[in-house]
This record gives sequence, structure tokens and C-alpha cells, in this order.
Amino acid sequence: SAAPQRPVACKGDTVTLISSGGSYAWWYHGDSLVGQGQRHVYRADSTVTLRVVVANAYGCSDTTMLTVNVVPAPVVTLKADTNICLGQWVTVVAEYSGRMPGDSLEWSSSPPVWFQEVRGDTFASQPVEKTTYEVRLINSIGCVAVSNITVIPRNIPVVLASNDTVVCARVAVPLSARGATTYEWVTSGGVQ
Repeated sequence: SAAPQRPVACKGDTVTLISSGGSYAWWYHGDSLVGQGQRHVYRADSTVTLRVVVANAYGCSDTTMLTVNVVPAPVVTLKADTNICLGQWVTVVAEYSGRMPGDSLEWSSSPPVWFQEVRGDTFASQPVEKTTYEVRLINSIGCVAVSNITVIPRNIPVVLASNDTVVCARVAVPLSARGATTYEWVTSGGVQ
């Protein structure tokens, strides 16, 4: 007889196949020999039925069929605003396909972020330096998908404006500022 170590495998995973009842075993996919030995590691790309020939030291043999069931591998992607201002919170969202009952998400960050809040498929934190967030999606049959994203907090610009100036009404006065890349001029009354 023969059996897989796991009844179901994810696409692209390897699964260990084990035979019993004899000292020797040959594993076939169709007419092609794909492995030998009582334990065979098989890379699962799709559901497949293998033929196993088992023999003992006396030359007696038996043949059985074994099906390796394969499900699509999970896929996870992280999304977030990757450029934030220092002091801001960032929310990292995990989007994934192939969701199954019993799936779990494991979050981590490098370097570790102390101010954080994890709720299922979201991870909110307040990074103080360039930080890489990683999530591991582990489904109910043990298949793993990993994704990461890097967030870079940018320093808040210090804007220096020209000195206060007294001018006559309706006289144009040049204003200047430095320290940022874009500017919006607004009066104390809210007029641009």
C-alpha cells in the first residue's frame, strides 16, 4: 500500500509519499518512472494519480494507485502608503486569494515597531524609521504564502518664511519661503 504524508498539498509544494508492504518501491506517473524507494518526495503541481509497485526480497510484488490531491497555493499581497510623514500612523492591509477556513496570518516588522495594533488582515503602526512589514498566510493544510512591504517615514519639512513686512494697501510685496518642495500661500483669513 502507499499513502501521502498529507492528504492534500498546495500547488508547488513537495509531499512525501510512503509505501509499505515491501522492501522496494517504484513510483510511476503514467509509464514514466518518477522515483524509487519506500519514501518518495514528489513536487505537486496538479492533482495526479501515481502507480506504485512494491516488492519484497523474494521477488513478490504488488501494484497500487495513489492520488495526490493538489489545491491552488494561497497568494497574499500587502498594500500601504509607503511614504508617510514622521509621526503618522500607517495601515498595512493584507489582501489574499485562495482563502480557506482555518487560515491564519502572522505579522512581523523589521525593525520591530512598538506602537502597533493588529486586527486580522490589517496591521497599524507608527514607524519612526524605514520599516519592512511582513505577513505569512498559513492555510488549514499548512501551505504558506509570504509578502512584505517597506514604509519610509519622511521628515516633516521646517518651513522658513520671509520676515513680517509693513506695506501700503494694494502694493505688491514679494514673499519667499524655503524648506519644502511645494508651497501653498494662505492668509490668516483663509484667502490664497
